[in-house]
Amino acid sequence: MSETLSILQAIRLAGRLLNENRSGEAKVILGKVLSVVPNHASAIHLTGVALYQEGRADAALTAMHRAVTLEPNNADYLGNLCELCR
Repeated sequence: MSETLSILQAIRLAGRLLNENRSGEAKVILGKVLSVVPNHASAIHLTGVALYQEGRADAALTAMHRAVTLEPNNADYLGNLCELCR
């Protein structure tokens, strides 16, 4: 990333990368977001998605649970957490 992205732009880019199954690249971006805003629920949630894509279900579950703890009324986070628990 040669240009500076806003947090929102970085989250959107990470989401697009995850949709393309590019979890490694997404995690780099999400790590940068989390280094600035450690409790950014969306970044934590997307990190969980990336971990799941990599086959790391236990780590994904931990991340998803943390995101739900931060935003307990977020239906997307709750739905993905439920999917991981099936």
